[in-house]
Amino acid sequence: MSAENKIAIIQIGSELWSNTKAAGSWVGGALQGEFNEKSTLGQIVFDAVISMFPVAGEATAVRDLIAISNRMAGSEQEKNKVLNWVSVILCLLPLIPIFGGVLKGIGRLLITVIKDASKAAEVATAILAFLRKMGYGDPIKFVNTLKFSKYQTKILSEFKNFIARLKSSIQFFLSKTSVVLPKHVQQQLNSFLPELDKLAKLADKMIPSAIKELDNALNKVRSEMINQMNKAGAKIGGGETKVLTTEARLASTARKTIPSKGHKPASLSHYNHKDGWPDLRKFYNTDSKKYDVIASFSKSANIEANIYKPGTKIDWKRIIDKRYPNKSGAYWADKMPHNGTAWRFDYAVKSGWSKNGIFVSLDRIPTVAELKKLGIPVPKNWQGLKTWEGKVAEQFDMDKMEGSKLLLPGGEKQIYIDFRHSDNAPIKAYIDKMIEIKKTNWNDAILPENLKDTVAYLEAREKARKTVQQGQVARATSTTGRANTKHEQNKAK
Repeated sequence: MSAENKIAIIQIGSELWSNTKAAGSWVGGALQGEFNEKSTLGQIVFDAVISMFPVAGEATAVRDLIAISNRMAGSEQEKNKVLNWVSVILCLLPLIPIFGGVLKGIGRLLITVIKDASKAAEVATAILAFLRKMGYGDPIKFVNTLKFSKYQTKILSEFKNFIARLKSSIQFFLSKTSVVLPKHVQQQLNSFLPELDKLAKLADKMIPSAIKELDNALNKVRSEMINQMNKAGAKIGGGETKVLTTEARLASTARKTIPSKGHKPASLSHYNHKDGWPDLRKFYNTDSKKYDVIASFSKSANIEANIYKPGTKIDWKRIIDKRYPNKSGAYWADKMPHNGTAWRFDYAVKSGWSKNGIFVSLDRIPTVAELKKLGIPVPKNWQGLKTWEGKVAEQFDMDKMEGSKLLLPGGEKQIYIDFRHSDNAPIKAYIDKMIEIKKTNWNDAILPENLKDTVAYLEAREKARKTVQQGQVARATSTTGRANTKHEQNKAK
């Protein structure tokens, strides 16, 4: 038996014994007489729990798991501390095949962010260094695809397995030692068993909460990684060594090809509500602490309330992901984007939000008579469709671990329609019933997600832009007095 295991056994025995009045024959978790070291409480519990772990070297995880459970069992306040459950999750992460040890290492670093969000930048650097040390050549990609909630079912199941093993081993110990074990020790250990049942039941609530904390901390770290990527040279630790990585090259190239147009997301103070219109203040995201719909608008332009009366001619387009053909979604454009690239960048549509493929057009607001003829209910004194309109805010192309990590600068006009509002419900019914879906036929709307592919994409984009510029200059200088007709036409649009 390794020294680590022996130490863990003694500590486990001492931990479980700590809530009892010390028996004179108990020394360091071992009973004298016929109950030698292998028959002690620490040994029995250790043997029962360590067998859960598929790899060696998890003695400390077993010890910590039992210590945390013992601490929570003795206090209602400790039971409801999310950080205690985060610690439980870290102990169980090694049970995840292949990546368990790496997940535990990242999780331990994320605890710092959970306690102090201002440490996110420091932890981001530490996680990248940790992953490189573990042999991951593209640590950014690993972090971007990581989501602790993927393992929630496994972790919850293993915690209940652990509780069952712990209970069974204590019951076995009590059955074998009832003759020699002091009454107060028996009573204490017996009272510990129902507390374990409470923990198993509470886990259904607390483990998802703790996993959410880990994922929230990870999102903060991802944001810092994006910030670091937007610096051509990333500093490691507190030193001055600059790392010439693919991430740095990506950031440097991206700044040249996709600069911000200044369309930062609007805040609540930028929104002036108008009575009778859908209230955008109700779309509050408790995770991001932002008003999502308001933040989708640029602060560089007003968010205006408009009404379109029955019979009004319009020319609105909605680009839709062909996998989820929702014709009456909330976001619309007042024109058809020139191509998929323009749609993705100018309307700041994240890769994780839509792959495009189809679209719908709304060319007029139907009249009351038309709606009623179709059997669509219309509110009394209906005045028409009520919208909120403004410019699209810029976005980073990263959502739910999917995206190119590029800046989508936005800036085009967007029309937001809350179809749950009573004045807008008739138009939703009309769109769903009458508007036909058409194909976009775009083959340029999908952005690369692999870092190297993204760099190549950006460099090709920059090269094409320079080629166009040089061609325009060449034509302008070689043809005296002759205008570039196509260029002038484009300017006039």
